[in-house]
This record gives sequence, structure tokens and C-alpha cells, in this order.
Amino acid sequence: MPRLGLPALAALFALAACAAPALGPAQSRAVSDACRVAVAAAAGVPVSEVTPLDLMAGGAGIEARMVVGGARAPWACFADRTGTIRGVEYTAVFP
Repeated sequence: MPRLGLPALAALFALAACAAPALGPAQSRAVSDACRVAVAAAAGVPVSEVTPLDLMAGGAGIEARMVVGGARAPWACFADRTGTIRGVEYTAVFP
């Protein structure tokens, strides 16, 4: 299965947002918690150093952006509505 890059995933989530039902508090919390763990593992830091920034639901799933202490840009975490993580990427663009 081909792996989508961050711009493609972000566009997919943005386009799908129009028809997506809202997330409930429990679902939002579950996705946020799963993304914190996934981002911490990818960044090599303790979960306590990962802070949720925002959560956006779309028809294709959920994008959660997380701030990691010392990072120049947020991390993006992509999950489905069950909280299964589909991918984690650092959003900084390096010259």
C-alpha cells in the first residue's frame, strides 16, 4: 500500500471535513491519548512532553496536531475514528 505524504493526508482530511460528524468527548479523548503515545514514540520523548494542540475530524478520519517540547513545529498524527493510528509525521520543513 502506498504511503501518503503529509500534504496529501492534510488535503484528504480537509476535503473530507465537510461531511464528517462531530466527535464526542470520549472519542476525542481516546484519539488524543493514542496520538500522544504515538508522537512520543516517534519523537523519542516521554508522553509527558507531548501536548495536544488541536484535533480536526474529517470523513476520512482525524488529524491531531501535537506539540513536543523543544520542537520547532508541531507533529501531525492521523487516526481513524476508532483511535487506530494511521501515521505520525513531523510538520517542519527543513531547507
